[in-house]
Amino acid sequence: METNNGYNLNYTAYTTTKYGRERYDLFMNGDKLDSSDKNIRGIVKKLKYKLIKSPHDMQPKQIFVVDISKNEEEILSQMKPKTRYNIKVAVKNNVQIEIINGFSDNEEKIEKFLDLIEKTGNRKGITFHSKEYYRKMLRHINSDNIRLYLAVYEDKIIAGALMVIYGQMATYLHGASDDNNRNVMAPFLLQWQMIKDAKNSGALRYDFGGVSINEENKKRREQWLGVTRFKQGFAKNNQPLEFSGSYDIIINPFKYWTYRVIQKIKNIVH
Repeated sequence: METNNGYNLNYTAYTTTKYGRERYDLFMNGDKLDSSDKNIRGIVKKLKYKLIKSPHDMQPKQIFVVDISKNEEEILSQMKPKTRYNIKVAVKNNVQIEIINGFSDNEEKIEKFLDLIEKTGNRKGITFHSKEYYRKMLRHINSDNIRLYLAVYEDKIIAGALMVIYGQMATYLHGASDDNNRNVMAPFLLQWQMIKDAKNSGALRYDFGGVSINEENKKRREQWLGVTRFKQGFAKNNQPLEFSGSYDIIINPFKYWTYRVIQKIKNIVH
């Protein structure tokens, strides 16, 4: 379900199956549900279901959205000096940026990017989506809206990133890089190329995705430190957009709380 200001209420189901035939809708999860968003709260009120805070946020509570409506020189000037320097380092090292539109003719390169995603996740202890998730994304999203950017160094793909453009918003979805070649600073040039292309495609804002800036949750701040520092480098004075986090809309209280208890037991056991 989509609200008129772009937030999604994503349906989540807890399935108790007998031979795979029965499915019970349990609750909906409203990601990025802002406490001041009267439109969403109005929808929830009409549904007449109880709304409670989820035990875990499914999406970051903060996202880093940068104004790219300015000219390129102004966008560069809002970066930290070290970020501008790292872009130049990548150029000096002859890092090349390749743009992939469409899936069918580029499967080999896409698979190399997916291998990078897997390696990055293992290195940083991050759980990414499955490879098939990304394959489906590239197959089914209109190629005018989604692009895969690859950084090539000495004929080897060493970094990659997915960007989606919709209307005046460009969104950096997922990225990965080879730690063995980090000295050539490919991710910085990769992002700069994506920003320029987003701007040339009519986007006015560039969403870097999740960050953790001055959050009370110390553990999350520490986990997101490197990612946050990297993204902040592209707009040193920019402040994040904050959301209230994820909420559960309870449709069946008994099944919902049974599910919660089961999850808690699983967490204790594991």
